[in-house]
Amino acid sequence: MSEVDLARAAQAIEQFLRAVGAPIDDDPELADTGRRVAEAFAGDLLAGYHEDPAAILGESTTSAARGMVLVTAIATTTTCPHHLMPAPGLAHVGYLPGERVVGLGALGRLVDCYARRLILQEDLGRAIALAMVEHHARGLRADLHDRARRSAAWRAGDHLGVRRPARGRAPRGDGARHREPRAVARARRLRQAAPRLAPLGTGMDTDARSLRNGADNIVRRFLCVGPGEKVGLLSWNADPLRSVVAAAVAEVGAEPVAIETDDLLAASQPRATAALSTRLARCATSVLLAEHGIPPALSMAVLDVAARMQLRHLHLTRIDPRLFAQSYRADPDRIAQINRRVIAQLEGARTLEVTSASGTELTVRLDPRHPLLACDGRPGPGRPDNLPSGAVHVHPASVDGVFVADRGAIGAVRPDPALLRRHPLRFHFSAGRAERVESDSAALLEAVEDYRGRHEHAMRVGLVAFPTNYVIRSESGLEVQDALLPGLNINLGYSDAEATNAPYRCPIQLRLFGRRMDVRAGSVSLVEGGRLTDALVGEIDPFR
Repeated sequence: MSEVDLARAAQAIEQFLRAVGAPIDDDPELADTGRRVAEAFAGDLLAGYHEDPAAILGESTTSAARGMVLVTAIATTTTCPHHLMPAPGLAHVGYLPGERVVGLGALGRLVDCYARRLILQEDLGRAIALAMVEHHARGLRADLHDRARRSAAWRAGDHLGVRRPARGRAPRGDGARHREPRAVARARRLRQAAPRLAPLGTGMDTDARSLRNGADNIVRRFLCVGPGEKVGLLSWNADPLRSVVAAAVAEVGAEPVAIETDDLLAASQPRATAALSTRLARCATSVLLAEHGIPPALSMAVLDVAARMQLRHLHLTRIDPRLFAQSYRADPDRIAQINRRVIAQLEGARTLEVTSASGTELTVRLDPRHPLLACDGRPGPGRPDNLPSGAVHVHPASVDGVFVADRGAIGAVRPDPALLRRHPLRFHFSAGRAERVESDSAALLEAVEDYRGRHEHAMRVGLVAFPTNYVIRSESGLEVQDALLPGLNINLGYSDAEATNAPYRCPIQLRLFGRRMDVRAGSVSLVEGGRLTDALVGEIDPFR
């Protein structure tokens, strides 16, 4: 497939909407539809054109196994080439391996590779089977079932040089009936359960394929879980999503360990820390999946235990099924590349100029005494990380000018984003401290003044953060994701003094976010109109 031209695709969608009579110029809900549709097709529905089946099936290992390899109930969605309509369904893939076998996860990725194209369901089974045949499978069957229980099946036959097992008989091999390994059976049962999961915290439907792909990415790329590892899975009001992650853990040959937390909801942080230290004792890796509202003592206890026990830990708070289909799908290697480029620019310029159409005019100066720190979502032993992730942050030497918070605020003050958009908070900074705050909302000003009085350093800029998660492009209504939209974020109060060498500590924080910013490092443009520039991410971002 040729290079994706998102701008041209978005313009074409807008022209289509006008041609069919949609009030695109009058309805504010349609103002950004062209771009959203273009990104949905390029980044999800047609992303398979950018996947290489040979590379997916090339991740194989030698094996003496002679039994059939079978993966069932792979949730997938194809897009009809005749009407561009999505068609959800389930795929079942089985084959008799030759001298080499591919992992179970590779079969799921192979299905995605072809399903996420313009293809008829009748042709999808053929495409998958042909790819497997080219990989020297000795016999294969691929079945696709849509939700009306219709099916399209295709067998790779003798005319392609493969042997098909006789109908009704077990495949020949060592003379004994093939017994499914326990770990494989557990992964299959968990995977079969995934399509029945109900989304949490939203009325939107997130299909099982998206959940599975997001969970696979978390386990394989962010946590880098290896065979035989024990992975502690903690949940707070997120048990269905924990089951999806558990299936992904089992699929890589690791052992998911459900860690109970129900008895710790009202516990103090020391008591929760002591209990979790025992429950996580056998684990090398851990994940907390939690909806909004988890008791702070429990959340902090999990982080404390992860640091003390040198666990590779991911904190997934304010979890939502939509995150699995969006920012959880980012490639941490690509984020790390962008981080390195940003750091190189900031080290060279040491000055950031930030502006926006809403009135932000800010100058941020950096000092080599305060290191530039990066996160890409991959935790290290004893160094937890959060998802979604991707940012470069630093304690600034000084911040001067005006910052208009018209997208959101998180922390001690957490206003409704709609209210903040109508009545933005204008922070006037001098020498790194917010000296004055303006807004048309008396309630917002009162909340900020209450925050100011809680600590002597509450209004100092503890950190500035430059988000680098290339997957996050437009507002989604998901707070933890929208906080990583391109621009520059201001963190009042908390300074992460141990890591940044900030001259003060503050236990509270207020994070501020603006809309559609321009950010320059010296003479180099990093963000324009709320988008990372091509100069920064051009050949790294696969959607450009």
